[in-house]
Amino acid sequence: MSNFVSVGYDKIDQVVEKNRNLFWNGWQIVEWRKDPDAFFKKTGLYRNGSWGNVVRRIDVSADGTWKVPAKYELAR
Repeated sequence: MSNFVSVGYDKIDQVVEKNRNLFWNGWQIVEWRKDPDAFFKKTGLYRNGSWGNVVRRIDVSADGTWKVPAKYELAR
C-alpha cells in the first residue's frame, strides 16, 4: 500500500488540478483510472470521453485535511 500524506484546504485544489486522475465530487476527491472495460464494471465511470474505474474516494477528515497518496502530492 502506498504512503498517504495529509494536504490542507489551501493546497488540495492545486493537487487535484495538476493530476488528471483526480477530480472533485463535492468535497470528496475521486481517484479515477482509464480502463476501456470499465463499462462492464460496478466502479465504471464515463468521464471526459473515456471509460475508467473509480479507484478510491477521499473524504475530508475531521481536521480539515485530505489524505491523498503521496505520489499525487509529490507530483505538484
